[in-house]
Amino acid sequence: MKIILALAMVAAITIPARAGFDAVNNPGAVRCRHAKHFDGLANPPFTGGFCNFRNASLGVAAIAKILRTYYLTHDLRTAEKIISRYAPPHENRTDRYIIHFASGLGVMADEVFPLLEWGYMKRAVKLIIEYENVGPFPTEAQIDIGLTLAGIKRGPTRQSQVPMREAA
Repeated sequence: MKIILALAMVAAITIPARAGFDAVNNPGAVRCRHAKHFDGLANPPFTGGFCNFRNASLGVAAIAKILRTYYLTHDLRTAEKIISRYAPPHENRTDRYIIHFASGLGVMADEVFPLLEWGYMKRAVKLIIEYENVGPFPTEAQIDIGLTLAGIKRGPTRQSQVPMREAA
């Protein structure tokens, strides 16, 4: 009995008491390799290689900034290319992640889509958050604030509503 109690005490100390990245306001499981590009890092700025943000909106902004950089700087304009970089196969089940992301956006994995439009970006960020976490999730208001902080513009776009396709 003493051994079991000792093991339980060690587990309580070493295993985080959270499911997902909500405790560090990092809903996209953003790594801190390029932390200088992110606003609002907490103190400490990272835990186990993942960024800690002061609030969930700042964590959402980091996801949107990463996606915007992929789209504009690296010319990654399909679900397959975006997710292959965001969640590389040596760390993730990238094939499943691509299917989740593309079907949630209503596009084919190899189809170019206008990620920088508010509706697509918001849905893309939400899909990443859903895949990376079990909850709790940022609120709609926190997501909207995060997108705004990342410089994603609301307003007239070619497509204000993202078409949703039934998952196969």
